[in-house]
Order: sequence, then C-alpha cells, then structure tokens
Amino acid sequence: MNKKLIIATVIFVLIGSLAAWLIFFGGNKASKFPDRDFAVENIDDVGKVFIANRSGDVLNLEKIKGQWMVNGKSPAGESAMNVILTTIQSISVKYIPPKAALERIINDLAANGIKVEIYNTRGKKMKSYYVGGNISDDTGTAFIMDGFEQPYILHIPGHVGALRSTFNLKEKDIVDRWLFKEKFEDVAFVSIEYPTLKSNSFTLENKNGDWEVNPFYELTPRINQPVQTSAVEAFITGFERIGAEAIINDSPEKDSVLSLIPFAIISMRKTNGEEKSFKLYPIYDQVVEEEEKYDNPQSNVFVERYFGQSHTGDFYLVQHINFQKVLWGYSFFFPENKPSQPVPN
Repeated sequence: MNKKLIIATVIFVLIGSLAAWLIFFGGNKASKFPDRDFAVENIDDVGKVFIANRSGDVLNLEKIKGQWMVNGKSPAGESAMNVILTTIQSISVKYIPPKAALERIINDLAANGIKVEIYNTRGKKMKSYYVGGNISDDTGTAFIMDGFEQPYILHIPGHVGALRSTFNLKEKDIVDRWLFKEKFEDVAFVSIEYPTLKSNSFTLENKNGDWEVNPFYELTPRINQPVQTSAVEAFITGFERIGAEAIINDSPEKDSVLSLIPFAIISMRKTNGEEKSFKLYPIYDQVVEEEEKYDNPQSNVFVERYFGQSHTGDFYLVQHINFQKVLWGYSFFFPENKPSQPVPN
C-alpha cells in the first residue's frame, strides 16, 4: 500500500469517527446520558405537569383549551405557571455530587423528594424525576431521574436561587387569584343580592343592546326612570380587575363563616354562556366606628376585608378596597337619585 493511499485511509477513518462522535454525543445527548436529560426544550409541547410532595399535596396542572387548569377545576395563575414552565425548560446539570455527599442526598430524596412528571399535549410522558433539597449556598438543588441511581445538582444558568420552592407548592399557591377579569362587551347579565338590604339588590341585563335594571326582589318599589348608560358602563368596568388577597381553603373558620347569611351575592353571566358568582362575608373583628368621617349615616362602620366564596367552592380572603367599586345599589343607575352605597351592618 503506497503512502498516499495510507494517508487517504487514515483521513477517511478520522472523518468517519468525527461524524459518529457528533451524531452520538452532539446530536443525541439524551440517548447517551438519559439520567441527566432533565430539561424540556420545546415547552410549547408540554400539556400536563404532575407534582406531588411527601406531605400529600398533589397538583395536576393541565392545559385545557389553551388555559392551564389546577386539578381540573380552577385556572392557574399566569405568573406562577410561567415560573414552572420556564424552570422545566431551563434547568441543567451544575455538577455531579461528590461521593461523600451521595448517601445524604439520596436519603433526603427518598424522604423529602417531590415527584414531577411532565407529559406532552398528546398525553405521552416526557420526563419523570424527583426534586430534593437545596445545597448549602442555595445555588443548586438535588434532582434524580426516575429509574436511575445517580443524583445531580441542577440550576438555571444565570439565575440566582435554588429550585425546590418552584415545585414545593400547594394548590393555593398556583390557583389564579383573579376573581373577575371581564371586558365590558363580554358581560350579558349581573345581579347583586344583599339579603339584609333588599331594597339595594338589583339585576342588570343587556337585552338586544339596551341595558335594563330591575329590582332583585319583587316587593322592592320600581324606579320609573331611564337607565343612565354611563352608570352601566362605570359599573361593569369595575369588574375588569378584581383579585383576592389569598386563597384559604384550609381556614378553620370556613365552615362557620359559610353557615352565615352573606352580605352580598354577586352573580354574572357572560355572552358566551359562562357563569360565575361570589359571596361576601364581612370580617367584623376588623370593623371600626368612625362616624364623623362619613356623610352617609349608613357608613358609620368600615370593613377592611371579607371572607368570600366563589362558584368553584374556593374560599378566599378579599379586600374591601377591591370590591367597593362594584358594590352598587339599585338606585345607582338612575340619574335623579342620590344613592348611598350598601355597607355591612
């Protein structure tokens, strides 16, 4: 074999070896190191994320008709869901733990690991792993892929902070706390019932483009005046952004509060047929009497917060300052009246 042929053969072998190395290691890392392939690059293909911790908290986050839902009943908060999805997409291995730390890390994962399962939009499982504790300086978190024995310390490159808290969640931590986020043109009907202030209760309905306001109770005297269109617009605009301070489904006061007569019951029907409602229960231990501050004698008490229950059954803590813009009375919609706002008594 002459010298030129030998050189050509060596070059051919080298090129072939390089191509094989690029295919095996560069283009197919997951097949070589499946136990460290935690990230989901195409986050748009994720359709469900299941998270369960050792305390019994279970979150089934599923995208339904473009909306992320929590345990099949409540919308997920957009910002909270974005944090989870960004983490799922961006995590990477920071380093392999030293042998001296392996036993402690594995024992912690066994005792306190958070199970995470990720499925695509077709229901196929994409990833399954456990999230352990953070390292001492909170710059990384222990992970282990389901079915493997080697744990890794993961982080998000360029991100300051550990990752366990992203997955160590209760339902209340991720459920969307927006109670009403409505556009004027999407509202077809609203009613507010004040069980102890019946004359203030009313219904508001769009009938072929004309807004009709009626008393909620038949015995309430009817106001025979034209409805003020600007008042209707101002009222419905108040529902653009009303959120809760907290979701408190585990409150020990829940059952006793719900046995009481609510101060107000807000009901809404949208043009697409969707219906929602919310009940308000004043927190009287936060009521203060400052009568001299108010022109309206009804307002000699001030309620800072309410307990509330939505049509989903969830129990909330809400602030009066967020709801006062929609706590109208029947007479508010008529220009010749000087209404006083309904307040708890």
